[in-house]
Amino acid sequence: MPFGNASIAFCKGKMSKKTHTLSKFDDILSTIKFLHRVKKDTMKNLEQELKLQLTQREYNLIAATTDACPVVIVNNYFVAKGQTKDTMVRVRQIGDNYTLCFKRRLGFADDVMVCDERECVVDKAFADNAVANGLGATSVNRIFDVDDFFEDFAYVGSMQTTRHCFNIEQWRIELDKCDYLGKTDYELECECTHIDRLNELKNYLNYTFGVVIKSSTAKNARFLAELERQKKA
Repeated sequence: MPFGNASIAFCKGKMSKKTHTLSKFDDILSTIKFLHRVKKDTMKNLEQELKLQLTQREYNLIAATTDACPVVIVNNYFVAKGQTKDTMVRVRQIGDNYTLCFKRRLGFADDVMVCDERECVVDKAFADNAVANGLGATSVNRIFDVDDFFEDFAYVGSMQTTRHCFNIEQWRIELDKCDYLGKTDYELECECTHIDRLNELKNYLNYTFGVVIKSSTAKNARFLAELERQKKA
C-alpha cells in the first residue's frame, strides 16, 4: 500500500500543530477538509528564493565566514508517470523529523525562483513505507488539494544536503553542499519577498567573494537530470 500506519501533522500557517494517528488514509480526510475550511493557507507557502550555483572555491570562501553548525538534510524523491518538470514530491528528513512536500514552480527570472510549496509533517513509519512502496497519486492529490497527478509515485533516490544557515550582512542565507548519485555540487539560497534586496545580495557576493552569478536549477531537477544521464551512459 502506498500509505501505511503513520502520523501526519500540518505545519504551515499560524494554526497550532495537530497530529493524527492513521490506520487508514481516509481517517484524516475529514480533518484535512476542516483545516482548509478554517484556514486556507494552513499548509501552503508562496516561496520567492534566490538560487545561485557556486563553484567549490566560491562555496569554501563563503563558508569560511561562519562557524554555524551545519544541518544534514536528506531529500527522498518520488516520480510519477506523466509528472511535469515543474512539480516535485519529496519526503525530507532532518534528524528525526520528516516532512512530505509538494512544490510547483510558478516562475523563474533573474536567478529568483517563485514556487507554490505545500507540506505536512509525517513520521518515520510513513517515510519508510513511502520509500519501500511509493506514494499513491490519489492520496497526494487529496493531501495537498491539487489535481496534478494520475499515476502513483515511485521512489527514485535521495540527495543529501549539508546546509549552513547564517546571516551575512542584512541577508539570511542557506549555503548548501549537495551529494547525490556520486556527484557533488554547491549552491546558495536566500528567501526574501523583496527582489531589490536579492539583487543587492548578488552584487555583494560578486564584490566580496568574487562569485560569478549563475542561476542554480532546483535540487530535484538536478537529481533527475543526473539520474537520466547515468541511465543513458
